Amino acid sequence: MIDAIKSEWTDEALSHFSAVMANPDNADAHYNLAAWLAGTEKWEAAAPEFGRALWLNPRHKLAPIGLGACLLQMGRFEEALEVFTQAASDPGPAWFGKAVALQMLRRFDEAEGAYELFLESEPNSEETLANLIALRAETHDLEHLREHSQKLLSAAPNSTAALQGLATVALERRDHHAAAKHCDRIVQLAPDCLEGWHNLRLALDGILSAFTPKPAATEVD
Repeated sequence: MIDAIKSEWTDEALSHFSAVMANPDNADAHYNLAAWLAGTEKWEAAAPEFGRALWLNPRHKLAPIGLGACLLQMGRFEEALEVFTQAASDPGPAWFGKAVALQMLRRFDEAEGAYELFLESEPNSEETLANLIALRAETHDLEHLREHSQKLLSAAPNSTAALQGLATVALERRDHHAAAKHCDRIVQLAPDCLEGWHNLRLALDGILSAFTPKPAATEVD
């Protein structure tokens, strides 16, 4: 089975490389090769092919998205921001990519504004809400963290990102029962989530501490 898959990948790769060799000035041929390379997570090889497609056709709508995504994967956030900014005329994939690049650069206020604008066109975007949850957690904005987590949970009842956001708020506010409920749900959905287990233990410890008598204060002569 594995050999068959490898053979199929090889055939597909040869097809895309052959198309580029036969049509070196064809933007779509370079884009198709780049998309295949990105699909196999060969980001460093895919990026120049996306760039070539964009150079051949500056109006190519998908090439800058692919190029920016590769740059993000390679940790080249400033370059990704530049690519997405040039392509982001209206809220869409490029605008989302711009928000991600800003977040990775820790320009949180700008990232928040970009995400919020993107949400106006796609109010239930799970990926956008999940990224906003991570941003709010990092900036310790508990009220907006709770708000975005609840919104994501309404759109995706099994979202561990939403449950983790709500658990974080509950722990910070010492609502250990609510935190335990959210964390229990997380470990049911994702048994390998170490953070979920860790926070569940913290929540349970907080509940137990309420029933543990405090030692009486000793009088000092």
